[in-house]
Amino acid sequence: MHDDYFQIYLEELEAVLPFGEGEEEELLRLASLRDEQARSRLIEGKLRTALAWAREYESHSFIPLKAASIPAKNRLGSMKNSLKEQSRNS
Repeated sequence: MHDDYFQIYLEELEAVLPFGEGEEEELLRLASLRDEQARSRLIEGKLRTALAWAREYESHSFIPLKAASIPAKNRLGSMKNSLKEQSRNS
């Protein structure tokens, strides 16, 4: 069952377009100016890289990683950041 969720996550991740030429640098500049859309696009654009790194180190005993936990951890991080942003704006 966990593998099904992980496969769904991977399929959703395929829909995220890679950065265009110069896009990442521009997004970094905008994110530094507190542009939330740029920040979100940076996060989405780097998920595939983060997943590849996690899978690479999965076999190392010092990093226990369950494939099904990756999407959950990403969503929890996003929710945490959203709550922080809402509390700053209140």
